[in-house]
Amino acid sequence: MSRRSVVNLDQFAFTIDDLTQITPSSRSQIFADIAAGRLKARKSGRKTWILREDLLDFLARLPPREIKASVAEVAPPPSTQETRPAAAKTPAPTLRRDADNPLLQTPTKGRNR
Repeated sequence: MSRRSVVNLDQFAFTIDDLTQITPSSRSQIFADIAAGRLKARKSGRKTWILREDLLDFLARLPPREIKASVAEVAPPPSTQETRPAAAKTPAPTLRRDADNPLLQTPTKGRNR
C-alpha cells in the first residue's frame, strides 16, 4: 500500500498514487485512461509517470460538465396554506390458492406427488 503524502502540484511529473490524491479518479480509472490513449504515461522501471503537461492536456480535453437546473428553478416553493389530500391507500394484494398452480397450493405432509 502507498503512504499518503502531500502532493506538490508544481512538480514536473506525477505517479499514479499522486494522481489518485489530486484527482477524483481511482487507480483503475487512471490505468484505463492510459490504456485507451487518453492520458500519456511514461515508464521508468516499475514506476508509471505522467508529466504535468500531459495531465493538464488530458484535463483540458475532458468534456465540460452540464449544469442541470436546480430544484428551486424547476418547482415553486411550497406554500404553507396549501394542504395536500391524503394519499389513498391501496389494499395489499392477496394470494389466491389455485388448484391449477402448484406454487400456490398448500404443501401436504407425506409423499410428494
